[in-house]
Amino acid sequence: MVGFDPDDVSRFRLYIKEPYGMVLVTGPTGSGKTTTLYAALNEIRNEEDKIITIEDPVEYQLHGIVQIPVNEKKGLTFMRTAIYLASRSRQDHGRRDP
Repeated sequence: MVGFDPDDVSRFRLYIKEPYGMVLVTGPTGSGKTTTLYAALNEIRNEEDKIITIEDPVEYQLHGIVQIPVNEKKGLTFMRTAIYLASRSRQDHGRRDP
């Protein structure tokens, strides 16, 4: 991963493979946030796990990933979407039914 210290890359790869949690990537425009997150999603996606993203905007469609676009006009903000997903995760735990 470009611009990452080797130790940071190792930690990042470890964190993205955890079964629960959230990864938040911040930085100025053009700093590689989208590239970093889409690379991470491509690395961890599989047929078993349900991965959901909240994006503003959805820049690339990724097969096997549920991508939710933020829509402020309809009240679909990052916060409301995150709260909804957190409440659903207590019921679902992210696993797809066989």
